[in-house]
Amino acid sequence: MSAVTATDAALETLLLPIDEGRIDWPAGQVLFLRARCGAALQRHARPGLVCEQSFRPDADLLRAAGFTLRHGEPGPFPLILLLPPRQRSEARALMARAAGCLAPGGR
Repeated sequence: MSAVTATDAALETLLLPIDEGRIDWPAGQVLFLRARCGAALQRHARPGLVCEQSFRPDADLLRAAGFTLRHGEPGPFPLILLLPPRQRSEARALMARAAGCLAPGGR
């Protein structure tokens, strides 16, 4: 089973409120830190999605699926998605970075 078709519980959970319409997909760009490609990400059109992934195999999968990859987007973004890593210090740094890139009133 490939990484794209495999079930990714964290990705499914992150996108659930958007897929169920409890959070609207905003106009403009949406930043996805530590993005991973998966069925949940590909299920719906995600216009303006900007993915960031430093792990090359995951970045290659995202590129192959047609997602935009960039590094160091300045923002501000109305919505930021984040799949935190297991390392606590890296997760904290990513959360701080996400907060700094968030538009006023953003999520």
